[in-house]
Amino acid sequence: MADSFTEVTHRSWGSRLRGSMSGFLAGLALVLGAIVLLFWNEGSAVRTDRALNEGAGLVATIDPAALTPDLAGRLVHFSGPLAVIGPPADATFGGLPVPANATHLRRTVETYLWTEKTSRKTQKKLGGGEETVTTYSYQKAWTDDYKDSATFREPVGHRNPPAGTLESRVFDASGGQIGAVTLPANFVSPLGAEHDLPLSDALSRRIARTMGRPGTLVDGDTVFIGRSADQPELGDSRIRFQVRTADAASAVGQIVNGRFESFPTANGVAIGMVREGLHSSDAMFASAISANTTATWLMRALGLLAMYIAFRMVLGFLGVFGDVVPFIGNLVRTATGLVALAATCLIGGGVIAIAWLWYRPMLSIAILVAVAGLAFLLTRFSRGRNGPRQATAHFGRT
Repeated sequence: MADSFTEVTHRSWGSRLRGSMSGFLAGLALVLGAIVLLFWNEGSAVRTDRALNEGAGLVATIDPAALTPDLAGRLVHFSGPLAVIGPPADATFGGLPVPANATHLRRTVETYLWTEKTSRKTQKKLGGGEETVTTYSYQKAWTDDYKDSATFREPVGHRNPPAGTLESRVFDASGGQIGAVTLPANFVSPLGAEHDLPLSDALSRRIARTMGRPGTLVDGDTVFIGRSADQPELGDSRIRFQVRTADAASAVGQIVNGRFESFPTANGVAIGMVREGLHSSDAMFASAISANTTATWLMRALGLLAMYIAFRMVLGFLGVFGDVVPFIGNLVRTATGLVALAATCLIGGGVIAIAWLWYRPMLSIAILVAVAGLAFLLTRFSRGRNGPRQATAHFGRT
């Protein structure tokens, strides 16, 4: 059953104004950070794109079972059945039914605890002050993040037991092998889709003995540690495991002494790609180029959003000034929001344009020339059409 505690706090207009000045300075710093991020992102996108296109022209598909000395230092592509070296294992609970082709094992431990949720509702007052009503709600729930009840706003009646010694953890395979090529763990562990690991009653009892408490298997993949899974008590736990498996993989990189490594391109960007399944080099490079484009747009969006928030912070003090009359403050915030949006479009777009001129000068100049030429043609076309109409209209009036 959930219960709650409500707290009302007041903040004066002067205190809010001082806070907005801090926001002004933080906003200026965030604007600079957003500019750096946007400029860096364009450069990173260009370098990665050039490296991938360079790699696509250099790569050679080989047989991973027949390595020859002339392959040293070359960018190669290969694929085939994946043999996992040293499948992941949880030493705390030996005997888990981890498949031989498992690349990754995740142990999730959840505990039944009191949790605190906070909600706030702020209302502006005449004169610029502010009243905030904060509601702290408490309920028992399963969580894999231990909640120290000493940090609760109202710990009385919501005491959690001490944290257990068993925590959620991940375990990775030691590596893998395709033919005669050995793949390091960092390339192997991400392969495959995560799915639940089925458990047996015997294994659940062994896990319970290790935990030193009664245990029950629930839904075939979760071990409940406690007296009753239907009526859990504070401190009860539930444990489940997820694995990733992969039967085959494809890779693009270089082979050094039989070991797979990333290949350094001319501009310093390293190419090292491993994907689950059998894929051609063309498909892998096309996927990487598409991923680079997506990442570039996501970083642009992040940079522009950060810049918009920064400008809102810089202009925030104007809204606080207007809050002497709350209605006026809301109007001021609407106006400053539009100003922040316009500034973001102008400055953010300008930074991206300058970055393009810096990193892609020939393409940028070509685009500018094309735009200028189109504008010139449209202007000539417009004048050519408007001239006769204006003369005809003049003749009619006389």
